[in-house]
Amino acid sequence: MKGVVRAARFAPRTSLLSPLLSLRKGGGQLVGWTTSAPAAVSLANTAEQGGMKGLARFLKPYYLVHVAVLASYPLARHYAIHVKGLKAGFAQHEDEVVSWEKQAYSLLAVIAAVKFVKRQSFDAFLSDVFMFAKVAMLFLALVMDIRVFSWYWACFVVIFGLIQQPRYAGPSKFTHFTPASLGQAIKQDEDGVTWLVEFHAAWSPPCIHLEPTMAKLSLKYSSQELRFGKLDLGRWPYVGKDYKISTSATSHQLPTLIMFEGGKEVARIPHVFQDGSFVKGRYREKDIVKGFDLEERLAMTRRKTTRRKKRA
Repeated sequence: MKGVVRAARFAPRTSLLSPLLSLRKGGGQLVGWTTSAPAAVSLANTAEQGGMKGLARFLKPYYLVHVAVLASYPLARHYAIHVKGLKAGFAQHEDEVVSWEKQAYSLLAVIAAVKFVKRQSFDAFLSDVFMFAKVAMLFLALVMDIRVFSWYWACFVVIFGLIQQPRYAGPSKFTHFTPASLGQAIKQDEDGVTWLVEFHAAWSPPCIHLEPTMAKLSLKYSSQELRFGKLDLGRWPYVGKDYKISTSATSHQLPTLIMFEGGKEVARIPHVFQDGSFVKGRYREKDIVKGFDLEERLAMTRRKTTRRKKRA
């Protein structure tokens, strides 16, 4: 059973070759679209600046601290082997440490390769690599010296408690909803608008990992007919019940993507059954595009745009 329910009909989208669109926002909803040369230039400049800002997140403390801690392993290794002489660990000789290191590095390389192929975003890939690298470091530290293990354990606990992975802050085309404005936008269904809404929570790592992918999709596929929205369930957790989304700390339904057409839900990732059970969602870019038929919607919009130009 796939983790999505296909929509029964498709909403058109404006051509990517048409003039650039600029948005006017008000009251938490998308209220108008305009096209003009100054607006196009402004949007292009904003996108370029936003792209740099999006990449700047990889220079935030979360990434720098992790790199610094992982890079400290050679010093810890030297301390345990050559200063303390392997007197407080499981290994008795340096050859044993080298053997364990080869196995740990090989396993870490395989895991990193698999995670890279199956990545949702580069943020998710780096988060997974850091996690498995820390596990490997703790194990090797325990093999060499219990004191080194204790230092790293304390360090990782502090990092976990104090430093959160930064959120994507680059260009996107999202309408940020409140519970009231979301309900109004869905019910109004003005001009046949289709909404793809991401229900997320700022504290949820899977939500943070998905943000770059959703931002990219919003830039490519959003139009007057297909629009992208977000609602923070961390601020309004009670809204989750209305859409059958669990907001608990152990929930596997964050993030949840729902497509609304004609005021009704027509597709969702992950899909929820009537008994409340759900299928684990797949959040890679290609899975989202396929699940919501975004490419087919894009092709349909281009055909309609071509017909309009011929009539004109």
